[in-house]
Amino acid sequence: MVSNAEAIRMMRINQMLTYYSCLEKIIRKDALFYRTTRDQYDGDSPEDRKEFTLGGVLLALSDVREFIEMMDNLNEWICRYPEYQTKPFGKKLKDNVFNFDSEIEVFHHLKEKGIEPKLNPRINTDSRQNLDFDVHIGSNRFFIEVLTPRMSKDLEEEFEDGSCGCYDPDRGLGPKNQEPFSRVKTLIKEEIAKHIDLSSESVDAPIILVINNTYSMWEIPGTQSPFESLALPESICGILFYDRYGNSRFFTNPAVRMEDEETQFFLSLMQID
Repeated sequence: MVSNAEAIRMMRINQMLTYYSCLEKIIRKDALFYRTTRDQYDGDSPEDRKEFTLGGVLLALSDVREFIEMMDNLNEWICRYPEYQTKPFGKKLKDNVFNFDSEIEVFHHLKEKGIEPKLNPRINTDSRQNLDFDVHIGSNRFFIEVLTPRMSKDLEEEFEDGSCGCYDPDRGLGPKNQEPFSRVKTLIKEEIAKHIDLSSESVDAPIILVINNTYSMWEIPGTQSPFESLALPESICGILFYDRYGNSRFFTNPAVRMEDEETQFFLSLMQID
């Protein structure tokens, strides 16, 4: 039995979705769609700090200007690219809209640069593990994995408590992170572990990590090379940080030589003209 409040909420979400015709075509209106928050901390998210799902973003659309821009772009990209006009992509968006908005955003920028990305390549011919894109820059092949880290639970708690200096990455974050830029190292390690298992697998092409740090820039400012303090395998040959405000930095793995053409390409990939 749906309460009056729930019925009104569902009607509002449905109404907002009608403004995005291409997105609407790939969305199944099930319980997941009408759920407005998700537990981003794996069972440990306080109710008042849970992350919005797609339904939550649509419900809050008129109150958050950034959401309007995000949804306008997302719908435009879905309309433009048949690769993303699928029900499976719609299902991914419903639960984790920020992650998969970043994926299609990077895809769009690659296309704008004249690149034809192949989606979901296997990390090697014998593996079932997939990365986001397989691209050729000049004569060389690269894999791209897009990551969208969020503010950590530790930082949210520090923010709630009003801790002095909690946004200063030079001071670390709380008692567990006292080394300079320690959270940067921790978060990147965690993100790599979530998305790429490099423990026993060979890699058919070098990997570029593209990190949208819009939601974690207080912890990952993207201004210092993570290769200076974080031991990463040679299979990860570069890390590109970007945010929705047009900031973009690309760092190469000093253990790997990249051609100038390749470096310049990734330097400019996510820059806004």
